[in-house]
Amino acid sequence: MLNLFNQKELMTTFSMKEQSEITEELHNNGVKYRVKTVSRMGAERGKVGSYGLDEKGAYQYIIFVKKNEYEKAQFYLKNLLS
Repeated sequence: MLNLFNQKELMTTFSMKEQSEITEELHNNGVKYRVKTVSRMGAERGKVGSYGLDEKGAYQYIIFVKKNEYEKAQFYLKNLLS
């Protein structure tokens, strides 16, 4: 289980597709991970809606892995992105 004290940030992306590919690769290789999703649209979206807004880059995905699996995760990430 990942908690605040035994996790390390692997990477940050604004692409849902890239986040999905990375987490699938980690899952397939037995690396435990956690994804923190941050909305960058703010509270204004609730007042005026999101019609016409570009959804690309609206969310930030921060991928964390266990500290003791960080190097293993970097290896799989490097192979995936190269």
